Amino acid sequence: MSEKCCHEKCGSKAARQAIAERAYYKWLEAGSPHGDGKEFWYSAEQELTHAIVDLEEIDTAAHWVEVELDDTECLSHGNNLIA
Repeated sequence: MSEKCCHEKCGSKAARQAIAERAYYKWLEAGSPHGDGKEFWYSAEQELTHAIVDLEEIDTAAHWVEVELDDTECLSHGNNLIA
């Protein structure tokens, strides 16, 4: 497991809080074992980082769909965007 976050957004206070909460629940699910819990932190960090990346990809895809719909609407009104 990587000891460094693979996405710059994990450095924000809200992201650290989300990671801490997810790590805590992972620790509880594992039976609250002794130790420093780093494996739970890294697992939660990786899980949430991938979720952030997935959401960004969805947001980007939604933006392009919206742009295509706007272009189609302009074309349907006779406003050709191609000069």
